[in-house]
Amino acid sequence: GDHVAFTAEVDVRPKIEMPAFNELAVSVDDVAVTDAEVDEQLDGLRSRFGTLTDVDRPVQQGDFVSLDLSGTVDGAEVADLATTDLSYEIGSGQLMEGIDDALVGASQGEERAVTAVLAAGEHAGRQAEVTAKIQAVKERELPAADDEFAQLASEFDTIDELRADLRTRLGRVKAMQQGAQARDKILEILLDTTEVPSPAALVDSELESRKHETLRAFEHNEARLGAWLEQQGLTAEQFNSDLRDSAQETVKAQLLLDAIADTEDVSVTDGELSERIMFQAQRRGVSPNDYALQLQEAGELGTVYADVRRGKALAAVLRQAAITDASGNRVDIDSLIDSTIPGHAVAAQ
Repeated sequence: GDHVAFTAEVDVRPKIEMPAFNELAVSVDDVAVTDAEVDEQLDGLRSRFGTLTDVDRPVQQGDFVSLDLSGTVDGAEVADLATTDLSYEIGSGQLMEGIDDALVGASQGEERAVTAVLAAGEHAGRQAEVTAKIQAVKERELPAADDEFAQLASEFDTIDELRADLRTRLGRVKAMQQGAQARDKILEILLDTTEVPSPAALVDSELESRKHETLRAFEHNEARLGAWLEQQGLTAEQFNSDLRDSAQETVKAQLLLDAIADTEDVSVTDGELSERIMFQAQRRGVSPNDYALQLQEAGELGTVYADVRRGKALAAVLRQAAITDASGNRVDIDSLIDSTIPGHAVAAQ
């Protein structure tokens, strides 16, 4: 019979030469908690129990103001910008760019105007003239940092016990940051010293996925994305170029970690996969069962499995590398891996 001849082109994962993991060495920050950092945490806790008091003086950073807002685009009033008695903390940066600086120094009854690019609504991406009128100025009075406050705000009887607990919690956070720093530095060294080809098809696929995720963050509104880019001082061409560079780095990291996982005979248990799914479900505010169903319907369980396996591969490298802190002490990376790589997963940067 007749024979059909054809040529098929497929992407083959490249063979990667592995470095000697036990020869890798990185230095990370010391885990040191200062009194100033404890004070900052304590002040943050005190602010939650603070009270707002009217003051008769110009606005300062940290004050709370009651605002009436209005705005125009090309001289026409914008209904979405109109509001009254809006409570706003000066310096929080939660309103449009420039409004905080404009309000500092103003007094009750005065108006300040700023020009800002709108990020949402029918006028997204357009410049608006926004006027803010100050109806009231308030400052937050904090409770005294004493034993009475410790009893009010915590399970402790004294302020010294509360400060000691804050110091311990800060130490845990810094230890987690230390582990994450070690992880990132090791991955950076691996990528810098290892030749990892990036197949174009894989990069293109990752790029399209990132573009989709970016647009979804702006509810698929390209005008809102354009307004955000303008606020960041970026052109669409610069953004797309940066997105491609990031996609290429991600593909390189994934291929490298997959190769390490093969070299180290890394596998993933059902318990580890479930742990990762529960972690991601918690971050998204959905139940683990619903999230697992979403993954299954979208065909993405394999992606989660691959992420967990890559995380375990990186953990295997961390255990073999020499990791010391700035003071020269050896860092016990085993105690940090579970907290810095939930479910042993790693998101390639």
